Amino acid sequence: PTTRPRVVQLWTFTPNAPVPIQHTWTAGEFCAGNHFAYSVAIDERTDKLPSQGNYSVISVGDPGAHFTGAVAVFFSSSYIQAQTLYPLDGPGNVTEIWCYGESVSSDSGYLAVGSPGYPYGTILNAGMVDLWWSDPTAGLCPPSGCKGAYIYLTTIYPPTPLENGGFGESVSVFQDELIVGDNLYSVYKF
Repeated sequence: PTTRPRVVQLWTFTPNAPVPIQHTWTAGEFCAGNHFAYSVAIDERTDKLPSQGNYSVISVGDPGAHFTGAVAVFFSSSYIQAQTLYPLDGPGNVTEIWCYGESVSSDSGYLAVGSPGYPYGTILNAGMVDLWWSDPTAGLCPPSGCKGAYIYLTTIYPPTPLENGGFGESVSVFQDELIVGDNLYSVYKF
């Protein structure tokens, strides 16, 4: 894993030409980016300080981090990782949750994190989706000037859990709507 670290790059475009890379982020976990950047989301509608940049929150899924997966959260104006989101069971709980962060999507302060390998009850790989909310009053971290932090809202399980159903294989958030896809070609709207 250390020979092929993965990175996330932030580019911006003008009508005439691309602007050089603004930032590059690499994985912070000990696997050195083995699955870092498997999925990426940008939320430009999150409450932020002017110093945090135009795109505010960048969420990077890393389904291999700490064995169970994690999501790294950055602000577009900083190289420092602002927050790491884990499944509620915490990092390293390989018997409980797999592939956390295989899909991420964010908009208007909501962040959905898919974990299609999660065994729901006794049903293997049925999947789940965690929903987080950006609280602008939490996580103040001077002197870097970041504002806000994601707080856990709820976990959504598949309406009909099936073995290897992979609920959360894909997620998409727009304002207050959440779309979830699974391995069985089903799409759910919440």
